[in-house]
Parts: sequence; C-alpha cells; structure tokens
Amino acid sequence: MMRIYKDVDTFVVISHLGIDPSTQETWRGDYLVKQLSQNPQLKKRITVIDGHSHTVLQNGQIYNDDALAQTGTALANIGKITFNYRNGAVSNIKPSLINVKDVENVTPNKALAEQINQADQTFRAQTAEVIIPNNAIDFKGERDDVRTRETNLGNAIADAMEAYGVKNFSKKTDFAVTNGGGIRASIAKGKVTRYDLISVLPFGNTIAQIDVKGSDVWTAFEHSLGAPTTQKDGKTVLTANGGLLHISDSIRVYYDMNKPSGKRINAIQILNKETGKFENIDLKRVYHVTMNDFTASGGDGYSMFGGPREEGISLDQVLASYLKTANLAKYDTTEPQRMLLGKPAVSEQPAKGQQGSKGSESGKDAQPIGKDKVMNPAKQPAPSKVVLLPTHRGTVSSGREGSDRALEGTAISSMSGKQLANMSAPKGSAHEKQLPKTGTDQSSSPAAMFVLVAGIGLIATVRRRKAS
Repeated sequence: MMRIYKDVDTFVVISHLGIDPSTQETWRGDYLVKQLSQNPQLKKRITVIDGHSHTVLQNGQIYNDDALAQTGTALANIGKITFNYRNGAVSNIKPSLINVKDVENVTPNKALAEQINQADQTFRAQTAEVIIPNNAIDFKGERDDVRTRETNLGNAIADAMEAYGVKNFSKKTDFAVTNGGGIRASIAKGKVTRYDLISVLPFGNTIAQIDVKGSDVWTAFEHSLGAPTTQKDGKTVLTANGGLLHISDSIRVYYDMNKPSGKRINAIQILNKETGKFENIDLKRVYHVTMNDFTASGGDGYSMFGGPREEGISLDQVLASYLKTANLAKYDTTEPQRMLLGKPAVSEQPAKGQQGSKGSESGKDAQPIGKDKVMNPAKQPAPSKVVLLPTHRGTVSSGREGSDRALEGTAISSMSGKQLANMSAPKGSAHEKQLPKTGTDQSSSPAAMFVLVAGIGLIATVRRRKAS
C-alpha cells in the first residue's frame, strides 16, 4: 500500500476472511480493518469488502472512518457504498444493502445480461455429462446434516477419495476424511450430472494425501467432534461445525457426546487391509490419510495436519469417477455406520505399541477375544470396483510451491475460488494454526461460483492526473 500511496485517493480491499467469532481473530476481516485504521502511516480512507462468513452487515462496520462491508450470501443483497469526495480526499464512507427483491423490476443491462447468459449456457453444456442415469438414493448434503453428523453423502465422498488414493497415490491410502463444510448440496434421486456434483463440491478443491501420526489422528477427531452440544428431540447432538470430518469405510470412530470437548473419543479402529479386520489405532504409527487440500493445509483449525503432501485431481472428478461404477446400495441408509456413539462391542487385542484408548497402555483396557468375534468388515457390503480417472498430478508438494501458496509475513493471501488457497506452512507454524474455518452458507450455485471472483486483492482508485 505504501508503494502506491502517493498515487491514490482511497483504498478498496477485496477480501475473503469473514468475521465469524470462531475464526482466529488475526484471520478475520474486522481485525484487518482495525489494524489498517490504526496504522498512523495510512491517513487515506480504506474500505474492506469482505466475504467468507456470509454475514449480513446492513450498514457495515466503521473503524476510525474506515469501513468494513459484507452482503451476506446467495445473491440476496446488493452492496452499496457511498462517500464524499472533495479536493482529492475521500470521507464519510457509508456501506448499505439493497435487497435483491427491491430491484426485481429493474431492466438489466442488455449487453451484460447476454454475457452472463452465455457464460451460464457454456458452463451447463460443459457439465452436462450424465454420471448416474437413474440414481435411487437420496444423498444427504444439507448444511444441518453434514455439519452435525455422519451422512451417506459424506461417506460416499470419503469412500471415493480413499479409492482414488489407494490406486493413484505413491503410498496406498489407509483411510480418507473430508470436512462437512465443503459439502454444499444434496444429490436427489433421478439423473445425476457433473453439474450436480459441482453443486455438491463447488470450490474446486483437489484431493491430497499426507502422513499423519496416530496420536495426531486422535487429536484431529477430538477436534472434529469437539463442537458444543445441544438438545434436539430429547437427544444430545452436536451443533453445526464445518470442520466435522466425514470418514471412509476403513475407519471407525467411537465417541461420547456427554463428555467434555477434547475428551469425547472412546476408541478409533482402522482397517488392516491385509487381514480384513479392524484394529485399534496405533498412536505411534504413521498413517497415510487422504483428504482435500484445504484440510491438508490445516483449514478448519486442523493444526495437526500440514507438511509435504501428494496431490491429485479435483474432488468433483474423484466423486464422479467413483459414482459411475460404485455399488450405491450401501448408502441407502440415514443411520450412522462409521461414527458411532459408545464403545466397540468387541475389539481386537491391540498389538504391542498400540493403545486401546488414549492415555491407557496397550492391553490394560482391552479384552482379548477369539478371532470368530472380531469385528470384520467383510460382513459389510463389499466395496465395488472403481474406475478412476487415468492420471493425477502426482507431485509431492512442500506447501510452498507456486505463486499462490503463501505470502510470508502477511495475513493477506492469494485465493482462487477454493475454500482457501493452498497454504501449507511447516507443521506447527503460526500461519498454520490460524487458518480460517469453512464458510457457513447453506449452498452455492455452480453458475454463481462460475462468475464469482474469490480472492484478496487491492484496488487503488488512482488520482486523475491534471492535463499538462
């Protein structure tokens, strides 16, 4: 800003930080405005037009004559900002909102309307591929479902990710997870197209795999299931949390919502793919965990993740390939199958170095049982053969490659239509611990996402030079 300071009248910052109080303060839009407004070198007025938390700020927020504006979500409002301009100085900045219903009778600009219509038609034509000709399953992907509990759609996405990782990554995937906040729509019965899948996964996130120590897997699931609880229909349930992890069929998580946050996990069992049996997690072992690039970068507060990762194709491609040939009958249920209340009915004797539950030595709490009583996934519906897309980028990312990775020493990062740009600081860094949480809107139209400009930029209104 200081480099161009003498050439501008005012600054307009386009950001995607949000003001959700659950987000780290230093990653919030209001924090950015406060810091800028308190900088003694910045005497010229600043407006920050923000997003991410989808907050409706009817009259914005003013900090020392600088303004923060946000319109909400789903094109429900039009943002308007007025200001006084005199003698090269901007003052009296006033954000406000116009409800879209109040402009229904306004005649659109013909040229602009034609551009938007053409873009929409092109996008729909490019995404018209039929993935499932006659889907018989209602896949649940609504906000109140995917952010509070296991759903069949979350299971299917995680299964698709594991199937891809097993076949395409250099190290075969042990299990996969995906954050509920990244799931933005349901899949209805009937014909399913690629357009529908992009509605479900609209951010363009890619599949990624990282190595995670067993103890960090445990910590991650404590974080996943750590949201405050509430009462619904006489039952204790989790409140909405975009970081809730949906899991693939190779892992089981047992928990107790009556316990305090951070101490709810009773047991975690991971499928031994050689024996076909579930085994208690080994807290000292390193697991190959597939997830999306946002989560792998520490998004939604997963500071235990990060470090080098292997990346692949976009999640909607992964899901499309899987759904074409998968046995979808196993998803015809609304009952939890993988994230289960209580404790395992029977559990295999932990191997040396394993722990039956965190904080207890191997074998002290576990009861040895016969092989005939071991929980065996073979009794579950067998996974289908999967036809996967032929290649992936296959690169091992250090998290620092490319121009859009991370900007050192600043809270402003480049973003490109994803939940968050691929920001992967070394494990345990300050950057990683402060990554923002998933946004809170209910759904995002692919057509809207197509024309959405997501990112943080700086727009300087350049003073018109006097004629010489």
